[in-house]
Amino acid sequence: MSTVSKCKSSVNLWKSPQVDLPNHVNLLIWGKGVIVDGWKSPQVDLPNHVNLLIGGKGVIVDGWKSPQVDLPYHVNLLIGGKGVKVDGWKSPQVDLPNHVNLLIGGKGVIVDGWKSPQVDLPNHVNLLIGGKGVIVDGWKSPQVDLPNHVNLLIGGKGVIVDGWKSPQVDLPNHVNLLIGGKGVIVDGWKSPQVDLPNHVNLLIGGKGVIVDGWKSPQVDLPYHVNLLIGGKGVIVDGWKSPQVDLPNHVNLLIGGKGVIVDGWKSPQVDLPNHVNLLIGGKGVIVDGWKSPQVDLPNHVNLLIGGKGVIVDGWKSPQVDLPNHVNLLIGGKGVKVDGWKSPQVDLPNHVNLLIGGKGVIVNGKHLTGEKNQCLVILNFKL
Repeated sequence: MSTVSKCKSSVNLWKSPQVDLPNHVNLLIWGKGVIVDGWKSPQVDLPNHVNLLIGGKGVIVDGWKSPQVDLPYHVNLLIGGKGVKVDGWKSPQVDLPNHVNLLIGGKGVIVDGWKSPQVDLPNHVNLLIGGKGVIVDGWKSPQVDLPNHVNLLIGGKGVIVDGWKSPQVDLPNHVNLLIGGKGVIVDGWKSPQVDLPNHVNLLIGGKGVIVDGWKSPQVDLPYHVNLLIGGKGVIVDGWKSPQVDLPNHVNLLIGGKGVIVDGWKSPQVDLPNHVNLLIGGKGVIVDGWKSPQVDLPNHVNLLIGGKGVIVDGWKSPQVDLPNHVNLLIGGKGVKVDGWKSPQVDLPNHVNLLIGGKGVIVNGKHLTGEKNQCLVILNFKL
């Protein structure tokens, strides 16, 4: 996320002679031929098969480089576009002013502090997801009109990134939420001009997010501390408030109710009914917490839709893995945290993280059917 976040897989370097890597090692979110955690295969036709994290071609992951990759054409942006620099890798063949697109559409992203005098920052340095004028990794340009061009991570205006502050930014009006809204506190930065009770919105819609343990006595937590993506009552970074009615207000990370965050448990929470999936559904086990009251076969849904996820190595003999262990985002048959079942028909049921084929999960190289995605998003923009 991460945000735009830099995602790194915990995939081990397990290889199977039955797996046709050039065909089955798909991208984290669709495509073919991803190099994960520096693993390389001479069978992979990198110029054609190493797709972008979300669509496209030619991603360099963890600094791995191939002389066969035509960077100017194949190194696409994290989500669409061309010419992304990953982990500080630079190629003289890359026409940065034209090809270094935004993390999600647009042009002219500065990645890992790399700067090019050829880049017209005021016009080309777009927001992480649309917009203009993102400051990345503390890099600043005097040519950037911050009040107008420094947009929110996903739409909006006036984002403070990595603690960088500008006296020209009217924080109360321009510091929008990470995904729509107003008044985000980023990296613990606080401004006396910000009316926290009204402007500190949720990470994705809503109101009253506590970020990085920052607390304000002016915030009415029971009403304003919303869920990470819609809803109410998120406990962030282990912070607890006696004013929060957990059974009613502690919602799921993305919709639903009753999430246990960072191992915090409340005896008031009716787990079988309120502990929903990370993104829709019911019955998630978070951080190894287990409840004998949870009917796993019915309630332990997938991280994003579906049923039967094993989280943090927790196993239940009641779970019908071949039918209920769905993919992280739709599909069937995911191995989570090294849990294995001989009943799982891996070649048919283990789908990609978000559709596609051939996900490597915890050291096992698996294949699956394509286009079995279930994405539940509760955005409030």
